[in-house]
Amino acid sequence: YHCYARIEISRKNFDKALEYLSKVKIDEIYLKTESRLLVGLIYYELGIDDSLNSLLDTMRHFFKNDRFMADERKNFYWDFVKVMNKLVSLRNKSDKSAVFELQKRIEEAPILYLKNWLTEKVNEIAD
Repeated sequence: YHCYARIEISRKNFDKALEYLSKVKIDEIYLKTESRLLVGLIYYELGIDDSLNSLLDTMRHFFKNDRFMADERKNFYWDFVKVMNKLVSLRNKSDKSAVFELQKRIEEAPILYLKNWLTEKVNEIAD
């Protein structure tokens, strides 16, 4: 279901992707984390900011309290959550300097979960 969801996201069928992600039953922590972050991506695309903010807050607490995930992998996902928070806050504002800073932060990140998608979204805000 996770793979089907990724395919539907690439096709911009966000409702179908959300349906697939709701069926994912995983015990593996990394795949479960990625599924949650994909739900966040879908919420962003659909403009469901309340649910997105709630999910991002949940993920912040999860990363803060998790003791099982490797630090390198946790930072990989945690950076995505931080950038998403900033992206959501900038989406409806006209602060071009903050958008430029976020573009630069994404560009300079050596590794970042869904970096291409984040780049695309920050560029949409910049235009």
